[in-house]
Amino acid sequence: MPEITKITSGSLAKSNKLNEVINIVNSIGFNLTVRAGINDETPQLIVSDNNAELIVSAGGSGSGGNIDGYVETSVTLCQNGSPVNGQILFKEDEEEEA
Repeated sequence: MPEITKITSGSLAKSNKLNEVINIVNSIGFNLTVRAGINDETPQLIVSDNNAELIVSAGGSGSGGNIDGYVETSVTLCQNGSPVNGQILFKEDEEEEA
């Protein structure tokens, strides 16, 4: 997805405030990582010129554990034709009664 282009001419470009907003929107929209907080880490959004990090509340007990109902599961995925090992949070669908 293309980034929003900065303004280089006109009255809005003179103050550079619009370009600051464009930088932040591009960081959030295109380079955002999300992670669970560690221990009592406060949920927050940290934005720089090139990326953004969203820290969310730790699930369950607040001790940095998994989100309620999800289990950390080892997986192997194909990335550019090569296997890559990693872990995901997985929640099994509940079976419907027939």
